[in-house]
Amino acid sequence: MVLRDVDWVSGGATIIKRKYCQTYSIVRLPNAFEDQDYAFRLREAGFRLVNCPDVSLFIHHISSKGSEEVRRENDYVQAR
Repeated sequence: MVLRDVDWVSGGATIIKRKYCQTYSIVRLPNAFEDQDYAFRLREAGFRLVNCPDVSLFIHHISSKGSEEVRRENDYVQAR
């Protein structure tokens, strides 16, 4: 498996040990950017961020959210 060091990773396919999630909690930002912010904070704390370009997966973001949350996020994006 090929691993490449990177500056940040997208949260959609990130694997983080639970003990680190509890120590370094995600700050909720409106409609995205929390994964980049989280990655930057983890790097500043000394963690290594890597990309695995040989890995493929499918992510179904909307199916994990309630319709009200999706509507609020869509409204936020439209207002920008």
